[in-house]
Formats: sequence, C-alpha cells, structure tokens
Amino acid sequence: MDNLEKVEDMIHHPNHYTWKGVECIEVIEIMTRGLSGMEAYYMGNIIKYLFRYPKKGSADMDLMKAEQYTSLLRKYLMKEKG
Repeated sequence: MDNLEKVEDMIHHPNHYTWKGVECIEVIEIMTRGLSGMEAYYMGNIIKYLFRYPKKGSADMDLMKAEQYTSLLRKYLMKEKG
C-alpha cells in the first residue's frame, strides 16, 4: 500500500470509525433514519463519540462529548414538547 492509498483509507475508512467489522457511518445512517434537523445531528454525534471512544484519543474525552450531545438532545426534545 503506497502513501496515497494510506491517506485515502484514513479519509474514507479510518480505523477508529470501524468497530467489530461495521463502519460508524452505517450505524449513524440506520439510527437516524426518520429523524431530521437537530435531532438527527445530536443523535449522529452521540453515536460517533460512543463508537470511537475505545479506539481514538482519550476515551474519557469521547465519553464526555457523547454525554454533552445526549444532554443537548434531551434539552432539544423537551423544548420541542413545549
């Protein structure tokens, strides 16, 4: 594998977004089906940070980010209900 192929792989299929043979984008697409706008955005980020936490950077930081987006989603849904 040459350097260009390695760069392409890191752009299109990074290891920290592939877990147990499944890519994060596939899970996000399934889990956000039927959602839109901010709800889909928050859910996608929650999944992204939980998906990559054991493999990239600081596990603690990724878990805190997932928690932050969970809180934002909860506030958004409460606001939507009125």
